[in-house]
Amino acid sequence: DPELRARIDRECIAPSVAHLKKRGFTYRGVLYVGLMITPNGPSVLEYNCRFGDPEAQVILPLMAGDWGFVFRELSQGHVNKLAWKSASACCVVLAAEGYPDSPVKGAMVSGLRELEASPSSYALHAGTKREGSTWLTSGGRVLNAIGIGSSLRDAISSAYACADRVSWKGLQLRKDIGRTSN
Repeated sequence: DPELRARIDRECIAPSVAHLKKRGFTYRGVLYVGLMITPNGPSVLEYNCRFGDPEAQVILPLMAGDWGFVFRELSQGHVNKLAWKSASACCVVLAAEGYPDSPVKGAMVSGLRELEASPSSYALHAGTKREGSTWLTSGGRVLNAIGIGSSLRDAISSAYACADRVSWKGLQLRKDIGRTSN
């Protein structure tokens, strides 16, 4: 909501940018600020500057425009205002048995042929490997199911429908992604 967004900007984003500036650090790229929203307000958990994380993968399809152009402009020191689609997205991580401490590798993944991309969902490989025509788990985060919809409820539904099309022994996924206790 706008009030929480303003608080995040004021308490987390602005101090982070001010600290970089104070240290004389010129950063050209995208800085992801991982947050935890608590009853006491937002807290910074981590910073990332890569796009392989589920947190980035859920934002990328929502930009109206060309990410290649954005990255080129950023590399040259130009920061242009981004335009966003009027849509919502959800990412559900499908993890291997034993994740995060000791993920089991080598489990056969079934259902990938049913995972054709659509306007409302697609899956991204994270920890898979192919042996012949068989896909196996090869890491902790195995697949990321992305759902896109006109509302958060639609996006969540699409992401879980996508996730339900695949399976392997020991598959783990959270059932509360995108939901709040409010």
